[in-house]
Amino acid sequence: MVEFRVPPRYCPLPPSTPHPAQETLEKQALGWLAAQHLFTQPGVRERAADTKSHILIAQITPDAPIDRTQPGVDWAYLMFLFDDLRTDLGPTATNTADLMNWLYDWVEVLSRPDSPPPATAGRDPLMLAFAALSRRVRACTTQELWRRWVDTHRLFCWGALWESAQRTTRTATSFDAFLSARAYLAGSPLPLLAGEIAHDLRVPEAERNHPLVRAAVEAAWMMVGLDDDIYSLPKEGLEAAEAGRDPDAEPSAVPIIKRELRCDTATAVNQLVDYRDRIMLLLIRLRERANQCRLSGDTLAYLDLALCEVRVDAIDWPPLAPRYTAPVGKSEEPIHLIWSATTDRPPSDGTALPFPAISWWWDHIH
Repeated sequence: MVEFRVPPRYCPLPPSTPHPAQETLEKQALGWLAAQHLFTQPGVRERAADTKSHILIAQITPDAPIDRTQPGVDWAYLMFLFDDLRTDLGPTATNTADLMNWLYDWVEVLSRPDSPPPATAGRDPLMLAFAALSRRVRACTTQELWRRWVDTHRLFCWGALWESAQRTTRTATSFDAFLSARAYLAGSPLPLLAGEIAHDLRVPEAERNHPLVRAAVEAAWMMVGLDDDIYSLPKEGLEAAEAGRDPDAEPSAVPIIKRELRCDTATAVNQLVDYRDRIMLLLIRLRERANQCRLSGDTLAYLDLALCEVRVDAIDWPPLAPRYTAPVGKSEEPIHLIWSATTDRPPSDGTALPFPAISWWWDHIH
């Protein structure tokens, strides 16, 4: 049994609220995955259920209609299967070229869901399920948001390929370079987009690209990814060791900080908590600043969804997901996570982090 204490993290955001139809969303999602022939192998249904993806998505939009929330819930369950079956296990998990070919077909299927899939993709039930989901998302939202949904998956591909290439080439990357890829590797933009679709928001394009809005949203995405790096640390370490990789050479936040600072794991975890706490403080300040920028109601609602994604996906949902105590390939739960309470006491240092990939965010709090 590996025991790991998740340190106290700064989060002044209020606890999230369950969606009133949460159990229905879960039941319908697992039923849909079964109908896509994704549960034919032993244990796959149980692993999918252990993600508790209905909480991950629906609790971001507890007052959204169930019919507009369901596609996002189904997407989250499907993406975790993709993560387990394509990036953690199988030939695409160890060969960047194979992963690139699979991701190319994947994006083609998402962007042209009515067309016959590529020859190899047509035999993959996971690929066919993504095509079916893309059609459903297209039917329930605007053409612009559906296209954004497809394009956001392209950005996820960039993150997944970066991670795979780091492992394949055994490159010792910098923490700044890691931050450039982290939000997309975590898939953080997609739950926010699911919330946008569920609430039928119409964010003006000029406001979506407003520097302050971009900084706040990217900070929220990064928060989700960095918190994942904390509570996933024991799981990812065991999976790396089982795959024959050195856990300290993984392209993840804590191993990279250990290498850069030449410190032990506990020191690196505490340093990462300091980084994420300062980003959280920045996010709160950016949201307050947004009220002074004459943004539309939908844009402000979009920013509120980003904050809610942080609360749900980084704080409220992970302790409920057995996924993080059961590494892929392990039949038993070898990890015991001890979750420290969050704190509403802000960090004493509110200055910009010294990483060019994200330091520009702090330019927009005044």
